[in-house]
Amino acid sequence: MNGNINWKYVVVFYCLALILAFPFNSFMTEDFHHRLTDGTIFYKSSFMPAGIATLIAGLLAFKFDKTFIKKVTFLGQNRIKNLIISIVPMVVFSISGLQNDLNINPNLFGFIISLTFLIYALTEEIFWRGYLINAFIPLGRFKNYLILGLLWWIWHIPFGNNLDNKLFFLMIVGGSFLIGQFVEATKSFLTTAGIHSIMNIGSNTNWTKLFLIDLTIIIVTIFIIDKAWKNDTKTTENSIIESKFN
Repeated sequence: MNGNINWKYVVVFYCLALILAFPFNSFMTEDFHHRLTDGTIFYKSSFMPAGIATLIAGLLAFKFDKTFIKKVTFLGQNRIKNLIISIVPMVVFSISGLQNDLNINPNLFGFIISLTFLIYALTEEIFWRGYLINAFIPLGRFKNYLILGLLWWIWHIPFGNNLDNKLFFLMIVGGSFLIGQFVEATKSFLTTAGIHSIMNIGSNTNWTKLFLIDLTIIIVTIFIIDKAWKNDTKTTENSIIESKFN
């Protein structure tokens, strides 16, 4: 490992992720997907197979590119805390429930859709935050998050579909900075998959008052867990240090 970026690998694996995902992100397969998934929870999610592209690119990058610094890993430095943080959205939506047009119990639907999108988000995050954010470390934080955000946005061709393209650009690039700060704190791309899954859930459910309350609960809960765990860790470390000198 060294402090240089192996641009050859970055370009190859990014192009691979871009090409493999294009048929799904460009909605070329949308009609077929709708016929195949009519009446199921996956009907609105024709983009989901695109996750296979980033999963393949990410796994190949981990296997062949031995030059990048692996500061961000699957579970990060505090495995239990990060695992708990990653499932907070699923727990909240399962307890609160998500309304749907499929006559599925809201609580069961909340659990199924949250678990589904957590797995999907992980197939993306293994490449974006598992590989690229590590590969771009020599650039510094600002350039890292900016370039990653731009690449992430381009990968989403034809961008926002029904969303205003400028709004979608700001959402993706801005999201790159927000997730970048989050991954900086946790060093885990599983936790970013949890955050990423909320974006996908939001695009597949109605933004009711209850949904906004759930989002608030999720954000506050994650913040409390992170802060409380840090304080507990510091207290434990101080106790160990004091015991050595007493």
